Amino acid sequence: MDELKSVFASNLIKLRTASGMTQAELGEKINYSDKSISKWERAEALPDAFNLKKLAEIFNTTVDALLSEEPTILMICRIRSPAIQGRQFYSSPYPGFGQLLCWCLSYAGW
Repeated sequence: MDELKSVFASNLIKLRTASGMTQAELGEKINYSDKSISKWERAEALPDAFNLKKLAEIFNTTVDALLSEEPTILMICRIRSPAIQGRQFYSSPYPGFGQLLCWCLSYAGW
């Protein structure tokens, strides 16, 4: 359970900062305090299933991606390149592959 909390915390921090949101701004979107967001980011707690779903919607990803150690290409692409949002991509077992693919697609004007 502690490992899952750590993985989620790491993903939440990456997603929130990549989106340019503060903890307070994210908290407002899901009607939670910034203290709750901070607790999640320190791996002290996990949000319930309802809030995991809301977070996935906010970051345009899946609950599975929020809880997975290896971020999916879909999650990375949707954060870094709004031009390719909505396109289907699949996860890769190769670290960094998703970022490279998204950069290439962004550079190509996708």
